[in-house]
Amino acid sequence: MSTEPPQISDLGRAVQDVGQKLELLVSDEIALAKTELAEKVSKLIKGAVFGIVAGVFALACSASSPPASSSAARHRRPRWRSRRAS
Repeated sequence: MSTEPPQISDLGRAVQDVGQKLELLVSDEIALAKTELAEKVSKLIKGAVFGIVAGVFALACSASSPPASSSAARHRRPRWRSRRAS
């Protein structure tokens, strides 16, 4: 009996090679998915911040100017002043 490990056949080497390449491919795909997810989250956060800033700006603009109807009412003369003195 010999104590040497048995020789791996060509088919065995091919299976090992395919297994190693498959493992490498899966790890590369996982890394790519992580990168794509990070990019999507970054875009989502930027869009949310932009929306919040736009909302705050719109609120600030609407709070600083009175509505058009009240502005027109202030510039209109009261009826009792518009009558001619007879």
